Amino acid sequence: MASRIYRPPSVFSRLSLYSLDPPFWASVSPTLIKTYACRPLLKDNRIHFPPHIPGQRHPVIFLIHGGGFVLGSPSMDDAQAHLLATKGYIVVSLDYSLARFPIPHRDLAALIDAVLADEELLPIMDTDKVVVSGFSAGAVMTLVMAQLPELKNRIKALVPIQPLTDWSGSLRDPTRGRNNAWGGKEKLPIDQPTFDWAYISAGVDMHDPLLSPAFASREAIPQPVFFVTSSDDSLCDEGAFLARKLAGKEGGDFDVTESWETDTVRYECVKDMPHTFMHFWVQPKGEAWQARKKEAVDDMWETIVAWLDRILERDPKS
Repeated sequence: MASRIYRPPSVFSRLSLYSLDPPFWASVSPTLIKTYACRPLLKDNRIHFPPHIPGQRHPVIFLIHGGGFVLGSPSMDDAQAHLLATKGYIVVSLDYSLARFPIPHRDLAALIDAVLADEELLPIMDTDKVVVSGFSAGAVMTLVMAQLPELKNRIKALVPIQPLTDWSGSLRDPTRGRNNAWGGKEKLPIDQPTFDWAYISAGVDMHDPLLSPAFASREAIPQPVFFVTSSDDSLCDEGAFLARKLAGKEGGDFDVTESWETDTVRYECVKDMPHTFMHFWVQPKGEAWQARKKEAVDDMWETIVAWLDRILERDPKS
């Protein structure tokens, strides 16, 4: 049986989602925080309800936080989850153990299964329209969830945002993000050795698709996918590689900073932005760059929601 803590539904602020003073993320709360019997120690599963019309059922987005499998919590994504909820989605930000591979993906798979069977949510949840999305480490797990036999046929769309797809680093451009225009430094290459040490045990096959999704086939990841990268992100190249692979566009020269779309794969690269640019802790220097970041983030969420509505054949007015 699931336990829960009620939170009062937050009122959608007229302030910008990415206002820096005060940070908007601190002012929004989930509708519910629940614990599920399958993972009783993971108590911070944060559920954001959309505006609801009696008798209506809503698609579900499972949101997976980043932090290199070492840091972070679902609360980091409250602003993003709240925004998606205002667009008509039930958003479930999942908790998981900050532990070595493959413990986190086992946690997440069990929790997704538990949420989809939650009798409290079933009356308003459309379990035929399930999306998984995540940021950075959460984007890796998004691509892992898609491959699991128990979930593959239940997940209808994926939105990995700035994923690491190759833990071996063979697809990475070591110079990307070093000379950026936005006024900060790309920190991921500095932190990556710590993440590697914490997440990967000695002897693990770095080409295991459940660790490095770049080595998964299209048959292993069959869902429509919307990739988000950015040109000053050190992970940009490996995200672009997997997107092209899943779209059947392997081989030849290509520009990883150019966006494109096929029937089932969309690839968007945001110019001149770093890793995790869609979160509050990336604050470009100067008003012009702050405004540019806000515009890029707002445009990206609008584009993602429109794509999901189309893929799920959902009326955005519902």
